[in-house]
Amino acid sequence: MLKKLLSIICIAGSACAGFAEVQNLDFTYAEGDFGLYGKGKKETIDVAMCINNPSFAGMKLTSLKAYISTLDGITNPSLWLSSELTLENKINVPNIGSYPVNPSLVTVEGTEYGLLEVELPEPYIFTDAPVYLGYSITVESTTTPQQKKPIVYSTGENNNGMFVHMSKSVLKWTNYTSNVGGVAYIVATIEGEFNPYSVNLLGYKTIYTSEDEEFEVELSVSNNGLNPVEILSYTYSVDGSEQQSDGSVLLPAPLPPSLSATYPVTLTFPGISGIGTHQLEITATEVNGQVNMASKPSIDCVINVIPFVPVHRPLVEEYTGLWCGWCPRGFLAMEMISEDYGNNQVSICYHNGDDMAITNNYPVNVSGFPGATIDRGSIIDPYYGSYSSTEFGISLDVENAMAALAIAEIEVNASLNEESVDVVSNTSFISNVNDANYEVGYVLVANGLTEPYWGQSNYYAGEAGYEGTPLEVLTTWPAKVYGLVFNDVAIDVSAMMGISGSLPSTISGSTSYSNTYSFNIEENELVQDPNNLVVAAFIVDKSTGRIVNSNKCAVTKSSAVENFGYSKSETTEYFDLSGRKVKKPSSGIFIKRIKMEDGSIKTSKVILH
Repeated sequence: MLKKLLSIICIAGSACAGFAEVQNLDFTYAEGDFGLYGKGKKETIDVAMCINNPSFAGMKLTSLKAYISTLDGITNPSLWLSSELTLENKINVPNIGSYPVNPSLVTVEGTEYGLLEVELPEPYIFTDAPVYLGYSITVESTTTPQQKKPIVYSTGENNNGMFVHMSKSVLKWTNYTSNVGGVAYIVATIEGEFNPYSVNLLGYKTIYTSEDEEFEVELSVSNNGLNPVEILSYTYSVDGSEQQSDGSVLLPAPLPPSLSATYPVTLTFPGISGIGTHQLEITATEVNGQVNMASKPSIDCVINVIPFVPVHRPLVEEYTGLWCGWCPRGFLAMEMISEDYGNNQVSICYHNGDDMAITNNYPVNVSGFPGATIDRGSIIDPYYGSYSSTEFGISLDVENAMAALAIAEIEVNASLNEESVDVVSNTSFISNVNDANYEVGYVLVANGLTEPYWGQSNYYAGEAGYEGTPLEVLTTWPAKVYGLVFNDVAIDVSAMMGISGSLPSTISGSTSYSNTYSFNIEENELVQDPNNLVVAAFIVDKSTGRIVNSNKCAVTKSSAVENFGYSKSETTEYFDLSGRKVKKPSSGIFIKRIKMEDGSIKTSKVILH
């Protein structure tokens, strides 16, 4: 990884409070360490970033630079500007200006890199419209690692940070920020009058709140001033009221000046009366006690006031098997999810081809193992999630699902009644729904499952390259792991797709709809301990197959069970030393497994004559 080559903001001169100053500032989305990217082909490569900041209107773009991994084998380098990304005959055609450059070499910690740099013949004047800044190169040779990966990128997540077109590999302009988890290393020098204090309010996260309940608004703000922001003062009004209120917030950490970065700032407001949508106008009036001189100091927010705000508990379903050597990463991730998020999520693990497998008819079409879904969306990796290069990336998917509004909530209770688990759930929606197509579903789940002969295949055994990551622990395990304890295992899926008629076709908002269901556990050999049973309950949108919301509860014993004990009869099984079940053991050494009346398991080694 390259280290950062220059700072994001270079401020020349000092700031005088209350007066705007003409400054030359460097703009880039690059924030951290750098890496190289490419497809390893001889082709023409176009890379761009987009500046879309209305507060820049009237300012000047005076110069442009970009970094590439090497100059060896690279021809036709140019820098360019365009109001849109277009191709003609598969060739990039910028419509503002294109500037051939004489590249130079820069040395960073003893390593040379290519620098493309140009001072514009005529400064570009920013408007309210977005503008793309980019470079183009042709790769004539791919004999070195640098030639195979000529693009220099920085870790970052700005969605305007990296667009790529390659004449052979990426045939259309594509936003590559999520593909590489980074942004292009392009730097623009901007000249303008910069104020000492300038905070723009740029956006906000969708807001749902209960009536008359205090709520928070998370704003996206920029600090285009010359000083760090420590205290932000503001005024606000609701539904166009002429009567304004005011407030201020001391930020947890100062927001540094930056032309490219945006920061989250959370403000708290008193509750609003009246179900429905309301307009909240917020104006940032002062920064650190000084007048805010920003071009966009105000924002109008839509506040959605609803009867109640359900807690969104995502349903995380994993698909795994003891025979699957890559599945230990899913085992690890599901344990981490349960530890990190607890009752704020619901986990179910479906096994395949082993003693914990109870069905091949999964709730989604599973084509490979390991796999996972969240709220029965697209199949993702149970460890990396949607983020192929992010360690434990599925945690980000879980958190994104938690943040999304759930239109209903479900509460669930379950009790053990002799030979069944009896479930009662109550479901409420936040608003009326006509022609509704929802059903309640359940899965009976067991924790603490283990057998001495269950061996989990592990392809990570002894592997290198996982040092410092959560997966490192898997490399210390053997190729076949015995003694693991399995949690969140699906042991009865008779209601996993939903129960017909469990919710009406016309739903009244805030009305609680009750449903009951029973799992017969008399013959269920995976009930090793009834004290470790859990019921997962969820609302299925039958039109899409997606999960609206979910919840879970531990199974508790009814008074009858407390009085008479667990009624399942005692059973005895024998296994050889390789873990294979033996129906009629003769003489030899065997593992004896007794399932007690209370559901507990006892194992011992015996010698039969």
